[in-house]
Amino acid sequence: MKARPLKRRIANLATIASLLICLGAIGLWTLTTIGWGRYTALQGPHTSYIAGVSGGYLTLQIAGVRPDPERPATAGWQWFCGSVFYITPTGSLADKSIFSRIGLISTLERIPYSNGMLENDPNVVKGGNAINAVCRSFVIPLVLIALLAALLPFRWAKRHVHEHFRQLRIRQGRCGDCGYDLRGSTERCPECGAISDTTSAAVGPNKSTQ
Repeated sequence: MKARPLKRRIANLATIASLLICLGAIGLWTLTTIGWGRYTALQGPHTSYIAGVSGGYLTLQIAGVRPDPERPATAGWQWFCGSVFYITPTGSLADKSIFSRIGLISTLERIPYSNGMLENDPNVVKGGNAINAVCRSFVIPLVLIALLAALLPFRWAKRHVHEHFRQLRIRQGRCGDCGYDLRGSTERCPECGAISDTTSAAVGPNKSTQ
């Protein structure tokens, strides 16, 4: 008995999380289609991981970079973010084929890069530099993310709406599944064969009137 409420609670939490992801994806799609765009990058001495949103797409990139001996900052890990104005717009890759958009083909792309030279300049966005680097890219439409994330909330809403109308039909003395009038029927619905849930609802009022 305890496992069922826990399972239901987990399912509800998953539904709420999916709904939030769906709404977030819709919000980002709206913002990016009118020109807004941002990226965030985690840059290491040999690899840079970039995530960006613009033009209705979420793009994840893994790029190979090399440390600069004259720039100590490039020898370690650093995180920075900024506007996609500084790099090629997210979702626009050098190779237009689907293979490059799902990471099967490495392409030479303009990516954000920080060498530590602009760290102390308050007028320059950190990571505002950019370099050409070989990347594997994964381009995901925000609309697709929203649709996939909407599956759980849609299923939850459909189930609860169906249950609401089912209980309403039962209270009216009808079959909860097909709506057939069961007030003069036995334990099973003669229309669809479902077991009647209206026995107590139908018998109770009759007894009280006698």
